[in-house]
Amino acid sequence: MNSTEILVDGIEYKVKKLIAQKKQLEKEKTELLKQIEELKQQNTEKENKIKDLEQKVETTRMAKSLSKSEDVQAIHSRIDKLVREIDKSIELLNNTNK
Repeated sequence: MNSTEILVDGIEYKVKKLIAQKKQLEKEKTELLKQIEELKQQNTEKENKIKDLEQKVETTRMAKSLSKSEDVQAIHSRIDKLVREIDKSIELLNNTNK
């Protein structure tokens, strides 16, 4: 074998090795993208759970404040505020459905 053939064989070997590495990296990329999507979904679920728990905490606080009946005016004010927020939410929902 002459030196040119040896060089060509060496280049061919390196190209095949690079192709194999590329395929492996593409496979890893696909797996990582899948993991990212799963983590995003888990994150969204956790955020929704946090919101639900925050609402439950607020409801519990309100129930405790109502049961104490210490400041009726503040309670009425809070209820009015919540009703306005609900009305705004309903209006927004109605506007987005049009």
